[in-house]
Amino acid sequence: RCAQLRAAPSASTTHCTPKDHTQDHIRTSSTTASDIIDALDAGHSECGRLMAKPHDLVVVRLALLLAFNLRVGQLLPYIDLEPAQCFGTSPTGIIRVAERDGRITSSVGGSSGMAGGVAGPVLTSWIMSLKWLVFKRTKIGFWREVVKATETYVSPPLDEYERPGDVPIIKVNRIVANPSTLKTQLSADRMKNSLFGQMKRNTSSWGDSAWRRSYVDIQDAGQERAFVVKFIGEGVDDHGGPYRAVFETAAYEEPSTVLGLLKPCPNSTQANSVNRDKVVFDTDNLSVARLRDVSFLGKLVGLACRHSLMVPLNLPSLVWKPLVGLPVDRKDLRAVDMGIDDMLRSVERLTPDQVAELDPTDLQNALHQSCVMKVGTDGLMHEEPLSPANRAEFIRQVEHRHLEAMNPVLTAFLTGLGTAVPAPFLPLFTPEELEVLLCGKPEIDIELLKKVTEYDTATEGVNEDAPHIKYFWAALEQMDQAQRANFINFVSARSRLPNSVDEFPMNFKIQGPKPGAKNEPDKHLPSSQTCFFTLSLPFYSSQQVCYQRLLYAIENATTMDDDFTNREEWGSGGGS
Repeated sequence: RCAQLRAAPSASTTHCTPKDHTQDHIRTSSTTASDIIDALDAGHSECGRLMAKPHDLVVVRLALLLAFNLRVGQLLPYIDLEPAQCFGTSPTGIIRVAERDGRITSSVGGSSGMAGGVAGPVLTSWIMSLKWLVFKRTKIGFWREVVKATETYVSPPLDEYERPGDVPIIKVNRIVANPSTLKTQLSADRMKNSLFGQMKRNTSSWGDSAWRRSYVDIQDAGQERAFVVKFIGEGVDDHGGPYRAVFETAAYEEPSTVLGLLKPCPNSTQANSVNRDKVVFDTDNLSVARLRDVSFLGKLVGLACRHSLMVPLNLPSLVWKPLVGLPVDRKDLRAVDMGIDDMLRSVERLTPDQVAELDPTDLQNALHQSCVMKVGTDGLMHEEPLSPANRAEFIRQVEHRHLEAMNPVLTAFLTGLGTAVPAPFLPLFTPEELEVLLCGKPEIDIELLKKVTEYDTATEGVNEDAPHIKYFWAALEQMDQAQRANFINFVSARSRLPNSVDEFPMNFKIQGPKPGAKNEPDKHLPSSQTCFFTLSLPFYSSQQVCYQRLLYAIENATTMDDDFTNREEWGSGGGS
């Protein structure tokens, strides 16, 4: 579909008469169809294959989609989305595998004849199988209503400038959690001193409802929160920036690096492979404590989602599909481990004589399995040597074992996620939509940032047409995506932007330089207020100078000290 179709308004869930709904959608259809036809006439690049279709057909297709979304929007509050209906009923986890004959099997061997893999009530199955036709706006609107309905009430304070008693203060020490320090420590100390570990201890007494708290302080520029952060040894008040920084570090940076909850996928070390930047859950050292850590990670990600914060986890379809109730298959395995898939293909191509000549030791080293496991007449599991007759079953077992390896950790992650957000509603989304919902888009859209930018015009020389402002935008264009993410983190304490203009809790503000940076501006660095998404930009003399100063600032700013200076507690760790 073209971009206009994807953005077409969906049905509202507010109560109105059928006549009102029909009239609204007729007006919407006419306007949107006209826009689409204009785009087709102009040869708009985003219209893709629709450019080859007759205009009348495009209008009819749009009308059908609008009518379908109207009905779906009305039905969504009434469909059964219990976890057992959408995630399967296997006691060992949520992952299900799509067989080549179209059957869906769980890790315990149960199967379903439904190609979509969704069991349960007919209406639920129907909606789930057609989720790709439901506008994202329809889903997001319903999702926000459900998230709001499951929110834990916070009693407001008598004085609006005071913090409510229901919102606790959490003290954490980012200085002892410095990554370079953590890397030198033993695993137990690393976990204890990390921001992740400090947060886990500080929230250990929380009940489930505490993870659904949401409060917006009058001084926080629209940032929802469940707690207030106190950074020990850093001069900063939490008006949103420190709150966001906690999730950026504890839910993304540490689990992906020093804590090892996530690790690079096997493709990361294989030349000419795809998705080399993806990470997967580590399944090599599973324990009860490890699964609890993964569940806590799910809680952090869920709470971040509830408060419109993006946690930039770069996970593959092997994770996202089970989270939306879809089965995984060989293509998902290849997306993270081309080596295993290539070896399975090699076994498939062998002649019967070559299969008989295979060395079990070589098979064990390559595929971690050398025989077929079968249940005998005595009810016990037996090993059957690989042969041409059971080759297909051998390949199926190896494939299943690799596809289902993350079952325990992914189930733990979903359990934690469901503590903070209504997990039964995740299957409404496609895998790609859920990734954007929880993690945002990896690309920093400069045009989107410009749309939410306001300039401190009260300061002379600060406006959209000022030379140093133009240098600033050109410098951002000059940066690669990783550098742009660092810049967004520098000014807002998160590395990904919201997905649309209406999801920004506040505008991005560009102010004039601080008093000390007005003279000889090229010698000064920019500064930011992450709580208020604000950049103080000196009047740089060129794009290159602006680029260099920005780059130095975003790569070297590690603490928040603008509000006040308080160093006496530097040596003490957060939590208890």
